[in-house]
Amino acid sequence: WSKSKEHVAAYRCRQILDYMLQQWRAGNDRAKPNTRAYNAVIESYGRSKNVEEAGALLDHLITASEKDPSLSPDAFSFRSVIAAWTRSRRRDAGRRAIEVLDKYLEFRPESVDSKPFALIIEWFSRRRDLPDSALNAETLLDRMIALYEKNSYHQIVPSIYSFINVINAHAKSRHRQSGKIERIQEKMLDFSRRNNLSRLRRNVIVSNAVISALATSGEIDAGERAESILDDLLVGSAVGDENLTPNTDSYQGVMLAWAKSRTRGKAQKAYRILHRMIDDYENGNMNCRPTAQAYTTVLNAAAFSNGNAEEEHEAFRIATTTLNELYNCPYCDGPTSAAMGTFIKACGRLGVPPDVSLESLEAAFQKSCEVGLVDPYVLDQLFYACPVSTGLYRKVFGDLIPKDGPEKVKVAPHSIPKEWRRNVRYAEEKQRRRQRTRVPNLAKK
Repeated sequence: WSKSKEHVAAYRCRQILDYMLQQWRAGNDRAKPNTRAYNAVIESYGRSKNVEEAGALLDHLITASEKDPSLSPDAFSFRSVIAAWTRSRRRDAGRRAIEVLDKYLEFRPESVDSKPFALIIEWFSRRRDLPDSALNAETLLDRMIALYEKNSYHQIVPSIYSFINVINAHAKSRHRQSGKIERIQEKMLDFSRRNNLSRLRRNVIVSNAVISALATSGEIDAGERAESILDDLLVGSAVGDENLTPNTDSYQGVMLAWAKSRTRGKAQKAYRILHRMIDDYENGNMNCRPTAQAYTTVLNAAAFSNGNAEEEHEAFRIATTTLNELYNCPYCDGPTSAAMGTFIKACGRLGVPPDVSLESLEAAFQKSCEVGLVDPYVLDQLFYACPVSTGLYRKVFGDLIPKDGPEKVKVAPHSIPKEWRRNVRYAEEKQRRRQRTRVPNLAKK
């Protein structure tokens, strides 16, 4: 029953346990439940999300073991309850999992390894709604390091993914501290050097995690810091360290960091990174094949550029150039709906002469129709970008806009010709397939 997926599994397991206890108390010594029987019920409670009951049974085993050592909870008992709490969405689940971990360390310290710590750290990294998630995740990581170094718990060695999860927790935190993301990486490298742990050396996986965290952090200088990490990767790769070879995610992460920044000239900076990526690929780095997503990130940086008229004109020029390059990109499968919609957004947002923006906007929408990439995103961006007074909106949709109605009404995706949207799903699936079949990063082997 404990391994089944039946919704009554936990109830039936508890019924059987209660019956065994009843038989044992009636004098049938062979029916006495052992730790394994209790573990089956604990596991079934955990699977059914009844974590309180699972914890209560664990506490019962701890108390009962004082008089009857045969009922002593084992590693599976503690790990099942910890895993159940880390699958819970309750706001106090992380704290409750730590309480069980404390009992585990007190009761069976010899069997504790890094997995329970890693599960709880990962739980905190997902909970951006809790103000102290990043602090709790880092505290647990520091605790693992202390146990390994000071108490000789050599089975409790943090993995590279525990450090990455703490980095992600800080990136999502509402109480960000400047430089904290990189300091977690330095903490990993210091720990690795002190204990000669080659598995925790600097590599592209951790560097990409730092770049990605910076891109989502919202920090003012995130773009500069992300590009600095990319530069370090390229230097390491140039001297022969294959673990530091940047890949597609490295470059796209830096472009995204620039795109999300509030820095002036961010479109130029993102565009420059795109061409560094192309040059690296053409020079033999097969791990960094340019993608349509990379071009779309540059388009996004241009669309959200803010500045004076000259700066917005330059951003629009970069957007136009980037889209034209995407049309002719020999490494991609051509534009996507996201790219077309983002360019249309740029036409509507940037302060360029109306005749220029409207001409480019109309050409982009016609191209979307031609290649069958008109999806809800493209339709929405066209709706917001077209000024009412120009009549362009009615012009491109023709009879889809009622003649006796308002000049602009949202057009439903299902009402447009199938030819306009024939490749929407296909293009998205093709992009996902290309991502799956990308040349693997040597650092991940």
